[in-house]
Amino acid sequence: MFNNINQHRAILIVALLNFGYFFVEFFVALNITSVSLFADSIDFLEDAFTNFLILWGLYLSLKNRIKLGYLLIALIFIPSLFTLIFAINQFLNPVLTDGFSLSSYALGALVINIFCAFLMAQFKKADNSLLLTAFYSARNDALANIAMIIAGIITIYNSSHYPDLIVGILIFLLNLDASKAVYEQIKKEKTK
Repeated sequence: MFNNINQHRAILIVALLNFGYFFVEFFVALNITSVSLFADSIDFLEDAFTNFLILWGLYLSLKNRIKLGYLLIALIFIPSLFTLIFAINQFLNPVLTDGFSLSSYALGALVINIFCAFLMAQFKKADNSLLLTAFYSARNDALANIAMIIAGIITIYNSSHYPDLIVGILIFLLNLDASKAVYEQIKKEKTK
């Protein structure tokens, strides 16, 4: 059983930070019609719920943690489908994103996510699907924010909606990869 109070505190801090910044990015994304910022806001919400569930799940038996692990895979994957729908709409009906706003809010998100990734780095080699989920969520978010900043800068200079669209799709693919990694860990845990 997982009993380290500092690790519990780290997961709670990450959950609360993600929940708070979801609201910031979500409303800005809708205002500036940004696929990548929308994807990242949905990811912030997903990460908040994921980390709250992880915190609860650490007190469960292995059998119940495995069941919760499957739910977490869905929480990583299903919100990404909304990003895909938003991306398809942006592709069919392009609207130029405000590159400066995109980069600015992505920079704010990067600061939060680097801090969260630092807190979650202790779970990088965890043999627990819940902790591994916490690590992948934090890592992917920081990588996505770097790509969003670059997309915003390119958009400022090239007036194209494609950089934002491409980064939104990359975030979707990162979440698919995280889902796969967590699923592989669950398969290992089932053999214990």
